[in-house]
Amino acid sequence: MKLKIGVMGSATGEMTSHSLAAAFELGKAVAEADCHLITGGCPGLPVEAARGAKSLGGLVIGISPGLSVDEHVRKYQSPTEFHDVLVFTGSGLMGREVVNIRLSPDDCLERHQSRRTLQASLKEGTPVCVIPIEA
Repeated sequence: MKLKIGVMGSATGEMTSHSLAAAFELGKAVAEADCHLITGGCPGLPVEAARGAKSLGGLVIGISPGLSVDEHVRKYQSPTEFHDVLVFTGSGLMGREVVNIRLSPDDCLERHQSRRTLQASLKEGTPVCVIPIEA
């Protein structure tokens, strides 16, 4: 079974072109390592990682806070492109984080990530790699 790598990061707020490029490269690295990528299925850093993985033919799974593709796109303003599979949790933005974490044996969090996700990862016993991305 292939390793599943979770890339979590900021979906909104101020992001530099350097941060976005670093997320893209991280996604490519996951695909190059022949691993599956799991993200929150949202815009910002996660979709850039998804875009990077897809650029090399990697498999990308997005964990959506919505109940359906319509809610995913309209309510949460999240992308569908660059994902092979979207899992609709219907549990909202923070509720879906637990699903993200439980599906990802390795969890890479970026500079803009919330402490709540880091705390949840540690509570679940998921190995965590915090990746600082400087401008």
